[in-house]
Amino acid sequence: MSRRTIIDSIIEAYHKYGSVKVVSEQLNVPINLVEDSILLPRAPKEVQEAVKKGEIDLHIAIRATDALKWGTDIEGAKVLELARRIEGEKMSSVEIEAIKKEAEADPSRDIDEMIKKSRKRKIVHELTIKLLNDDIEQLKRYAKDHDLSEDEALANLVKKALTEVTESNSSK
Repeated sequence: MSRRTIIDSIIEAYHKYGSVKVVSEQLNVPINLVEDSILLPRAPKEVQEAVKKGEIDLHIAIRATDALKWGTDIEGAKVLELARRIEGEKMSSVEIEAIKKEAEADPSRDIDEMIKKSRKRKIVHELTIKLLNDDIEQLKRYAKDHDLSEDEALANLVKKALTEVTESNSSK
């Protein structure tokens, strides 16, 4: 089955079932593939086509689109360039997040400048946490379902929780 067919099937199934989990189970594909596939239509057209042709990875295309969404109009060529750089340089989630912050600060910058400035950020701080075995098993399942390393999964969950707490506190 071609990449285009898989993505189109996922999107169609999502419209039918309305649930990422159900689509994942019905089509026997990872949850992260379903999540990324249903987000692809918001990417610029040239990025969508590059993904469907197998030129760039679906997940990276979504990450690049998210990183550059701060401009009024997302330039497809710019997103495509960033996706290719992320893929070619095998950037980590932390590096992509730093680029996203640079894009937020000034979306008019070119990709080289965003990447250069993002690399000047102090982007890693290691923490040690202790979890019960049950919690570790949940983390492993989450990581597997989202095709992430356990470290990336934990970092994503912490960022998500911090965002929710911050938004909750600001609305009070």
